[in-house]
Amino acid sequence: AIGYHLPVYYTTDDYYKAIVFNTLVGAGTESLLFKKIREELSLVYFIGSSYDNHKGSFMIYSGINQDEFTKVKNEIDIILTNVKDSNYSDKSLSIAKKTIINGAIEALDSNGSLIARILNLSLFDKEPDIDKLIEEINKVSKEDVAYIANKLTLDTTFFLRNDQYE
Repeated sequence: AIGYHLPVYYTTDDYYKAIVFNTLVGAGTESLLFKKIREELSLVYFIGSSYDNHKGSFMIYSGINQDEFTKVKNEIDIILTNVKDSNYSDKSLSIAKKTIINGAIEALDSNGSLIARILNLSLFDKEPDIDKLIEEINKVSKEDVAYIANKLTLDTTFFLRNDQYE
């Protein structure tokens, strides 16, 4: 697990950019991390990312063979550098946006998701507005995603290994 400080919170203007950043980088099977490190290079059992908009944190997590740690870490660094430099396909960005929008629309059919969303919004005195979410997600550009990626500060690396220090 690699933890980063990402000072972008739910109440900030950069919130939607951070959601797109997270989805593009590692939140799903169409993400850059999954496509490259899991599918193309077969270096991990699983890999993904999460963004906590209340704590201002971003986490990359994976299951790896301990002998592959350096290779995996280097590939993660390359992918993050590519995102900072907007060096990825327009299609990847489009898929990330569609993933977010489709998930939000799908959540409208789930009572549990609706309750969680309304509770979360009520903490900030906001109303649910799917149209605003779609509009804001669609506005996010490669430059916006690079801006968010450049806000990352490495905080913690946790590596569980099977040796005498375990």
